[in-house]
Amino acid sequence: MITLDWLEVTTLKSLRELRIQFPERGAVLIEGANESGKSTLFESIYFGLYGAGLVTEDNRRSLDSLIMHGEHSATVRLGLRTGDRTLAISRTIRRDKPTAAALTVTAIDGAPERITAVREVNRRVIAELGGLDGAALLNSCFVEQKKLSKLEDMAAGERRDSLLRILNLDKLSRLEDQYRVRQADESAVRQLADRAEAARARRDAAVLGVHVTRLRAALDRRQRQHLLETTGQRENELMALTERVTQLGRLRRVEAQHAPEPQRAHLQERQRELDLLLARRPKIVLAGLAGAAVLLLITLVTLEAGSRLAALAGLVMLLGLGAAATYAVVRISARIETARADSVRLRQAILHADLESERLRAGLALAPGADIEQALSTANRAQGAAEQALAQLRTVLAAVPLGEDHVESMKPGTPVTEEALEEAEERLRDLVAQVRHLSPTVPDLDALPDAAHLEMEHARAVRDLEVRRHAGDILAEARRRMVDRVLPETERNMTMILPLLTAGRYFHARITEDYRIDLWDEGAGRYVGKNLYSGGTKDQISLALRLAFAIASLPQEMGASPGFLFMDEPLSSFDEERTGALVELITTGELATIFPQIFIISHSRSFDPGSFPFVLRMEYGGIRYTTLGQHPALG
Repeated sequence: MITLDWLEVTTLKSLRELRIQFPERGAVLIEGANESGKSTLFESIYFGLYGAGLVTEDNRRSLDSLIMHGEHSATVRLGLRTGDRTLAISRTIRRDKPTAAALTVTAIDGAPERITAVREVNRRVIAELGGLDGAALLNSCFVEQKKLSKLEDMAAGERRDSLLRILNLDKLSRLEDQYRVRQADESAVRQLADRAEAARARRDAAVLGVHVTRLRAALDRRQRQHLLETTGQRENELMALTERVTQLGRLRRVEAQHAPEPQRAHLQERQRELDLLLARRPKIVLAGLAGAAVLLLITLVTLEAGSRLAALAGLVMLLGLGAAATYAVVRISARIETARADSVRLRQAILHADLESERLRAGLALAPGADIEQALSTANRAQGAAEQALAQLRTVLAAVPLGEDHVESMKPGTPVTEEALEEAEERLRDLVAQVRHLSPTVPDLDALPDAAHLEMEHARAVRDLEVRRHAGDILAEARRRMVDRVLPETERNMTMILPLLTAGRYFHARITEDYRIDLWDEGAGRYVGKNLYSGGTKDQISLALRLAFAIASLPQEMGASPGFLFMDEPLSSFDEERTGALVELITTGELATIFPQIFIISHSRSFDPGSFPFVLRMEYGGIRYTTLGQHPALG
C-alpha cells in the first residue's frame, strides 16, 4: 500500500516554508482561513508526485505560476512508502529555467537508487505507484475543492481511461492495445497473402510454362511422326500411281503396236498366200516330172536308134527341164515355209500381245474392254494431285520442330493430347492474369523471395494475427469484467455510505452505466434523479459516489493501492448532523479501515476538531499549530 511519509515545501504558491511528518495511520484535519495555504498543501503533494500543478495561470504549460510571488524558485520534497520500498522525491522550479527533479528509491534490503533526469523520474514514480497517474489520482483519492461531481461530469471514455489507471489496468489496456488487430495489421497480412500468391503464381507459371513447352514439343514430335508416316504413305501412293501411269503407257504401246484386227488380217492374208503356194507346188512338180519323162523317152529312142549325138542332146534337155522344175519347186517351197513362218510368228505375236495386254490389264485392274486413254488420264490427274499433296506435307513437316530433349523430360504417364495442351495453356493464361492483377499491390514483384518462404511467412503472420486477436479478446474481456465489477461494487458501497451522509433519509441509489445517480425516494415511491434535490443534498450524494467509487476502484494488492485519501472542503454544504456523520465515517468508520491516512481540508466549525487524532492549522502560508511531528531529516 502507498502511504505518505514526509513533506517539505519552500515558496510554492502561498506556502513559504512547511515541514511535515505524516502519521502512518490516522485522520488529519487541515484547517485555516481562506488563502492560508490549505489547498496549496494538497497541490504541493500532487506536484511532488507528478511534477505538475493542479491549476496554472491561463492554463499555461509553464510551472512558473507555482512559484511564490517575488521568489525565483520553488522546491517540494516528498517521502513515500510503497510496500517494501521508500521513495524520496525532490522537485525544483526556477523561473525561465528547466525544472530539476531527483528520485531516490531505497529497498529495505538494498542500496539506494538515484535518478535525476526529469522524464525518467516521472516515469519511475508512476511505475512505483502501480501506474496510478495524476488524472487517476484526482478521480479517486484526491477529491478537489468544489469538484465533488467531477466523476459524474466526465465523458464515458475519459471516465473509463481514468478507471483503468485507478485499477492499475492501464498496463492491461496497453497490452490490449498492443495486441489489438488494426486495419494496418490486416492490410499487412493481406499484402503478405498477395505476395505469397503472386510468388506462387509466378512459380506455377514458370513450371507450367516448361510443361506447356514440353507438351507442345511432344505434340510436335507426334505431329511430325504422323506427318512422316503420312508422307511415307503419300510417297508410296505416288510411286504406285507413277507405276500405274508407266504400266498404262506400256499397255497403250503394246495394244497400239499389236492391235488385234490388223494382225489377224495380215495373218489371214499370209494364210491365203500359203494356201495358194501349197496348191501350186504339186502341179509344178508334176509338170516337171512329165517333161523329164518325155525327154527320157526321147533319149531312149534316140539311143535305140543309135544316135549318140541325139541321145546326148536329149539328156542335156532332160537335165535342163528337171533343173528348172526343181528350181520352181524349191522356190515355191521356200515361199511356203516363209509364209508358214510368218503365220507362226504372227500367231505368236498376237498371242504374246494378247497375253501382255491381259497381264497389264489384270495388274492395272482394268476390264478387258476398258478405255486405256481414260484410265491413263485419270492416273495422270491422281499422280499430279499426289505430288502436290506430298509437296505440302513436306512443307508442313519442315516447319514442325523436333523437340526431342523436351519430350525426353516429360513425366511418365503425362497425357499428350491437344486437350491437355489447351487446358495447360488456359491455366497458364490464368496464372499470368493473376500475376498481372496482383502487380499493383506487390510493387517488388520481380524481386520476390521464394514462394515457399513467403507462404511460410504469410502462414506465420496469419497465426500471429489470430493469436493477437485471441489475446486481445481475452484481455478486453478481462478488462471489461474488472471494470464492470466496479459499478455494482460502487453501488453497494454507496448504499453503505449514503445513509450516513444523509442522516438516514436515503438508503439506496441506482447508478447508471454513465454514472448518473437516481435515489430511491420513499415519499415518491420511486427512483428520483439527483438533479431534483437541493444543492446540499446533491453535494452529499456526489461525495457518497466519490467515496464509494474510490473504495470500489482502488486496487487492494500490496504496494499498488493508495493508502491515503484527500478531501478538500467536503463539508461546506453539510449541516451539523450530516457533518458529524461524515467525521465519524472518516475517523472511526468504514473509510478509516480502508484508508490508513485520510486528510480533510475544512474551515467549517460545525464539528469538534478534537474528533480528529491529528490536526494541522495553517496561517499565512505556514503552520500555526499541528499535532504532527517533523521528519528527523527535516528538523
